[in-house]
Amino acid sequence: MVLVHGSGPQSRDQKLGGQLNMGFGFQIPVFEEVAEALAAQAFVVLRYDKRSCGPFNGCEDNRYVLDPATTVESFIADAVAALDNLATRPDVDPHRLFVIGHSQDGTFVPSVLEARQTAITRTLLGEMGVPAEQVAAMAAPLEKLVGEVAAIRAGNFEGEGTGGASVAFGKSALAHGDAVPAVAAWLDRPQLLIGGAYDWNVPPAEMKASQETLANAGTGLHRTKVPPCVRHALNCVDEPNHLEVTPANIGKHVAPEVVTEITAFLREQAAVGKVR
Repeated sequence: MVLVHGSGPQSRDQKLGGQLNMGFGFQIPVFEEVAEALAAQAFVVLRYDKRSCGPFNGCEDNRYVLDPATTVESFIADAVAALDNLATRPDVDPHRLFVIGHSQDGTFVPSVLEARQTAITRTLLGEMGVPAEQVAAMAAPLEKLVGEVAAIRAGNFEGEGTGGASVAFGKSALAHGDAVPAVAAWLDRPQLLIGGAYDWNVPPAEMKASQETLANAGTGLHRTKVPPCVRHALNCVDEPNHLEVTPANIGKHVAPEVVTEITAFLREQAAVGKVR
């Protein structure tokens, strides 16, 4: 297994401190916990620091240097290189290789670029009783970002970048995002999509659309799971009413049901034969 990161600078541990519109007050080393759980089940797991995570931004103490030319293609190339590296190991069957991607890697598009998140933000703030003018002020930066991304798509953005990414990165991310549904549908390799019902970055409606896309492919290879309490950071929040959530309701580790789903899928597919 190769673990591939979500959006933003991420270390090999991928420590997440919340999701869209909800901070946890602590960090969960998502990739570290997933890797340890899978290794305990006798799977070989490779994780690495994302190339945007290095000493240049205080993310991780490694030998990386800042590369302003980084695009989505760079991240894809890194994931492919990781797979190729695993395939050369004597303790790994090169025909049974899997990629586990989180958030951005699921579509290679930073989820924050999607306009749906602005609507979610406004709705949640309104439900919490935040005055309309304050909602507008708090949502303004996200709306600005969405507008700039739209300008990049249209080819009339005049700045050098937005959201901490260059225009070239934005263009490559949008192009890959547009291509994802068709690519996912025709792939002849089994895919498991896990999305939490409590995920506000990639809400259940998005998962339903993905499920329909894969089902319409007619291959019968793919499946989608939506655990009811799981958040974007793969932990569980056991209070269904988000207005009543307290720190005690927020799980501090990756939810066991997530690991169970991944492990069951991997064992099933590994038993079939060639799955790379």
